Amino acid sequence: MVLDNYTTRKWSNVKAWLARPSATTCISPRPPRRGLNLVERWFRELTNKAIRRGVLHSVPDLIGSIEDYMKVITSEPLSAQKEHLEMEACSMRLGRLFHPETKRALVVAFDRGLGADASGGGEDPSAIISAVDSSGAEGVLVSPGILDRHRHLLAHRHAPAVLLRSDFIFMGQLQPEGLAGDGEEYRVLVSGPEAAAMGADAVVLFLILGYRSDATTADNAQAVARTAREAHAVGLPVIVETVLWGSRAINQADASALKYACRLAAELGADAVKTQYTGDVTSMREVITSCPVPVLLLGGPKVDTEEDLVNQTTEALSTGARGLVYGRNVWQSADPSGTATQLHRLVHESPAS
Repeated sequence: MVLDNYTTRKWSNVKAWLARPSATTCISPRPPRRGLNLVERWFRELTNKAIRRGVLHSVPDLIGSIEDYMKVITSEPLSAQKEHLEMEACSMRLGRLFHPETKRALVVAFDRGLGADASGGGEDPSAIISAVDSSGAEGVLVSPGILDRHRHLLAHRHAPAVLLRSDFIFMGQLQPEGLAGDGEEYRVLVSGPEAAAMGADAVVLFLILGYRSDATTADNAQAVARTAREAHAVGLPVIVETVLWGSRAINQADASALKYACRLAAELGADAVKTQYTGDVTSMREVITSCPVPVLLLGGPKVDTEEDLVNQTTEALSTGARGLVYGRNVWQSADPSGTATQLHRLVHESPAS
């Protein structure tokens, strides 16, 4: 408690109140204005970090938010307080990705050109991003260069969240024929702070198992962990894409391997996971249940018919996945906006598992 020099504190009843057993420490600053400045700063911090960040529907909600904030700042060291607030920001941004009622999300992935062929529909990024924007999709996954050149299309209130592909994988089999060997390499391209400065709402990284070299697997895991810490330090959530794409992987839909990969991603710091559908509802549910963070399912190659797409999507959602991340099935379709709109409706109207 900060006291100014006003004589009220010398009154007998005030002295009696101050003398009661409590954890209150009284400070009488000289000059008094300095103490008032401290009080004003404290209320500013309280307002910014406990009130404006939340949605408070009643006075009890307000009181609860203030009391929670007080517990943090009085019971934890400054470093822990900072980490607590950073994770609050991560949770807030990740929460915005999911629909408030269904708790699901549709994300359209348009990052294939960063490491593989994006022809057959991806030649006009502006048209694809505009189509995603008009579909109601909750997010769009893009590469750094695409974001730099098209962020103006996403600079409005109802735009999808921007998920930034922040790494690069070199897989020889994904390169145009005759231009690469059979090497497998992994690099981080954009740090957490750089992603935040670019306007991203989340960072997306690969965690690939089955590399020919175990050292590459270790390097990939280390890079994910480091980038997650960097991103969390600026309040950005991290979504890790766990896939079995290494040359030693025999079955890319292997449930046991995906179960391990998804849990590993969470252990490394992922706030959500994007992974392959096993092709079987029961085994996919086991993968999802074993992962302590939300799991979204990737779409894979373009399917042949609209009926196949609807059936695949409906079945995938029945596993308990929190959403879908579809790329080629959207931007390689004849009507990207219409396809994304239909998928968005399926994501949010399909019954809960």
